[in-house]
Amino acid sequence: MPQQPEGNNYNTGLNGVRGIAIILVLLFHYFPEVKIFKIGWTGVDLFFVLSGFLLTSRILPFLLEKKLLLKFYWNRALRILPLYYLFLILFFLFWFMVIDRKVEQSPFYSHNWYLFFGFFKIGF
Repeated sequence: MPQQPEGNNYNTGLNGVRGIAIILVLLFHYFPEVKIFKIGWTGVDLFFVLSGFLLTSRILPFLLEKKLLLKFYWNRALRILPLYYLFLILFFLFWFMVIDRKVEQSPFYSHNWYLFFGFFKIGF
């Protein structure tokens, strides 16, 4: 098993728990008729518990600091928002440059955007 650098609180054992949760959910959705896979809903609960544990473990080191929540949410925003906005930019570039106006058969669920822009008479 690869060693993590010191000072890093990454727990490699949780990867196995994530894998189990993913498998449970997939089996539940892809084989709903198999009785044993009906417990797959527990995978979602497992994700919630794991998320709570991981978020709490990220907050605990800053517990005695002032502006705890501000610092925590600032770090979360710096981690999430750049990728989010990059995705939006790439999506809309793809949308306006590549997709034809006949989007009814598009595999990207883009028909809703077509209807939205058509309804508001916004032309691009």
